[in-house]
Amino acid sequence: MIKQWCVVALFLSSAAGADEIKSNIIAAQKDSITLSLQHTKQTDPWLAKDKADHLIMSAFFAGLGYYGARKLTNKSVSASANLAASFSLTLGLSKEAYDKISEKGIFSLKDIVADIAGIFLGYLLLMAGTS
Repeated sequence: MIKQWCVVALFLSSAAGADEIKSNIIAAQKDSITLSLQHTKQTDPWLAKDKADHLIMSAFFAGLGYYGARKLTNKSVSASANLAASFSLTLGLSKEAYDKISEKGIFSLKDIVADIAGIFLGYLLLMAGTS
């Protein structure tokens, strides 16, 4: 998009001097970057269904990982909790890496924060259930 603005600025300023052309290109680039930053901020709000999905699924996977480690492999409570957190975090990071590589989604640090909060929620629920 920046290249398009540069070409437009060059054509519009063809009769102007080199300094004016350069300033028009810089102004077009700044406008394009500003629009890009505004679009990114608007598409990834903190309070969104996507963040709730990350929170809930991370808590679920923490519980699933804990169950697998504790019941199927007879690990201790602390070892099971560590494996559960690692399992859930790995899935969350893998999903974000997939979003970054495939460009089908948006890579988001906010999603990772929601994943970590979900792991803590899952851990708290597990510890409440084992008491």
